[in-house]
Amino acid sequence: MEAKTLNIYERLAMARNMITGVKKKASNPFFKSKYADLNSVMDALAPSLIECNLIYVQYANRIDGVDVLTTELVNIPNPEEKIISHTHLVIPSADMQKLGGAITYARRYALVTMFGLEAIDDDGNVASGKAKPATATQEHNARMLAGKKALDKAKKENDYDSASDMYDYAEKNGFIQICDYYHQLFDSNESSEGM
Repeated sequence: MEAKTLNIYERLAMARNMITGVKKKASNPFFKSKYADLNSVMDALAPSLIECNLIYVQYANRIDGVDVLTTELVNIPNPEEKIISHTHLVIPSADMQKLGGAITYARRYALVTMFGLEAIDDDGNVASGKAKPATATQEHNARMLAGKKALDKAKKENDYDSASDMYDYAEKNGFIQICDYYHQLFDSNESSEGM
């Protein structure tokens, strides 16, 4: 069975569906609050980008005499297919540190906007000592591990209906690792049964 070739908007929709939110890890001492910094945003995006075969590139640019940050989201299987956005860089004065700050700020907001990200505030659980927040990558890996364990159980119990349901769910929601693992477990079994 040949996999469907997804366009960049389908891949973006899958990625958005997989991202659970961005952790507020950085502190703003002026407002005595926490916020999601650029590293938190990048950490939240990384697993879904890998799963969905997307990559983004960001760089400072000048368009029609205006300083902008250009963000390109690229469909890896078809690199000519891109979504490109430009964010105006507001630089109060000719100072490299201020330029760097403006670029970092624009990078974060360009990604938050493109992926429709929401911040998760789990400070209460951390402060109470109940839980240490997991990174988006850790959460994603835990979901993949749980899915693989469920497929292993279905294989062991010859529960092909449950395995098929899991595959359908994984395919619908863009969990490519789970789909691949399903094929590893069950495709070889089907070909040997057909002999």
